[in-house]
Amino acid sequence: MNWEKIVFEAGNFKDIFVLDVHGHVGAHRPFQLGKHDGSDVAYTARRAGVDAVVVSSLPAIASDYVWGNEQVAEACRKDPDVIYGYAVPNPYYED
Repeated sequence: MNWEKIVFEAGNFKDIFVLDVHGHVGAHRPFQLGKHDGSDVAYTARRAGVDAVVVSSLPAIASDYVWGNEQVAEACRKDPDVIYGYAVPNPYYED
């Protein structure tokens, strides 16, 4: 496959599956992202020509891993063809 031709001559990726491997759902105070739930992420991805996004939760990373992982699971359930989820473990709990 000639990537240079696809990118610079064709100008789009219509025949290529585009996977964004770094996305987030949920609000976290230092980041002003608005509502930013799975529906927002899926909408933005489709608008940008991205086929799917792998997401984790900002609250899971920052403060509440249980609630944050539930946000990711819900986003995956609502839009399973577009949203793929990372689970965030909490290293401070043995279980």
